[in-house]
This record gives sequence, structure tokens and C-alpha cells, in this order.
Amino acid sequence: MARRRRKLGAEAGRAPDPAPSAPVADVGTPWNRQTWIRFYVSLFLVAEAVLLIGFLTLGGGSRLQREMLRQAEAHAAGGRHEAALEVLRDYGRRWPGANGTRDFERRLGVAYANVGHFETAAGHFERSVAANRAFEDTRALAGEAWWKAGNRERALALFAEELRLGNPENPIAARYLGVAALERGDVARALGHFLSLGDEAAPEAAAARAQAQTDVVAPAVEKARRRAAEQFG
Repeated sequence: MARRRRKLGAEAGRAPDPAPSAPVADVGTPWNRQTWIRFYVSLFLVAEAVLLIGFLTLGGGSRLQREMLRQAEAHAAGGRHEAALEVLRDYGRRWPGANGTRDFERRLGVAYANVGHFETAAGHFERSVAANRAFEDTRALAGEAWWKAGNRERALALFAEELRLGNPENPIAARYLGVAALERGDVARALGHFLSLGDEAAPEAAAARAQAQTDVVAPAVEKARRRAAEQFG
């Protein structure tokens, strides 16, 4: 009994076992010089691959752009105007930055005019003119499209602007201005426009001369005859 009490007393006086310590996080080994070198080499190779992919993509895009424009021209030359228009519309969807530029808007204008969508064509021609007002005969093409769309007022304004600011001998503008003058009975002005075209407008010039004969010369001759009859009758 005494032995048991001594044992219990010894257990009671013994210090408790320490609590288990928390696991120490593994911080890893610090990078040495070789590790850093491998890291930078890998980073360089990744950057080089990205640049190469970008270069090839841009180069391929340029080739595809040229090919699509050639394809549209071939369709138009073969009379496949709907196909040519679809290629150009696809081009504009792939490269939206082309929209609003001088050359591409002119191409779209021609394509829409070739399929009979004259009002849409006129809008594209005018956007091309806005991008570069001195570009070839685009202003006159816009006028022709508006004329065929039924907006003669806008067409005549563009034709007059073309002769004033662009090419004073533009055949498209001269022809339509001559027709408009002939329709309103201004035979002298019509003849002036048609004669500026030379042989190209021979039928219109002949018509103007015939109308002049009917509307100007014949009445003048008749008036002179009456005066002579009254004076010497």
C-alpha cells in the first residue's frame, strides 16, 4: 500500500509530456545560379516563340488579304459580281480596319453598283471621297450611282463639284451634266458638255444638235420669216 502511494506520488510530481509541435512549412531550397539561368533561357524561348507566331500570323494575313482582293477582281472581270461582292464583304469582316479607307470603300462602291444597289454604292463612293477628295474619279462615280438611284439633285451637285475641284474634263460628269442640260432645254450648255467629250459623246452631241434645230434654230427661222413677211409683205 505504501509502495502504491509512493508510485502515485511520483507520477503526480512528474512534469507533463510536451504538446506536439506544429509542422514546419517546407520553404524549399533557394534558387542557385544555374536555376536562374535556366529560368531566363526558358523565358527567352517563350518570348521568341510568341514573336515568331505573331510575325507568321501577320505575314499570312497580308498574303490572304492580297489573295482575297485578287479573287474579287477575278470574279468581277468574269461577270460574277455577286461573288465579287461577297468576297469584299468577307474581307471587311475579317479586317474591319479596311472599312472607311479610300481604296476599300471605292472597291465596295463598284461592287454594289455592279449588282444594282446604287444607293449603297453611292454611300461607299462618298466615304472614299471623304477619305481622299482627290482620288481618281470617285466623286463622279458617286454622282453616277446617285443618278441611277433616282437622286438627281445630289448627283448633279457631285458632278459639278468634280468639274470644279477634281478633273474639269471628267467624262462621266460631263456626260450626265450634258444630259441634264438637254432635258431642261439648255441646248447650248448641253452641247458644250458633249463636245468636250469628243467622239465619245457623238450620239449625245448629235441629239443636242437635233434638239437645237427643233427648239432654237427652227423657231428663230420661223420668227425671221414672219418679220420679213410683215415688213415686205
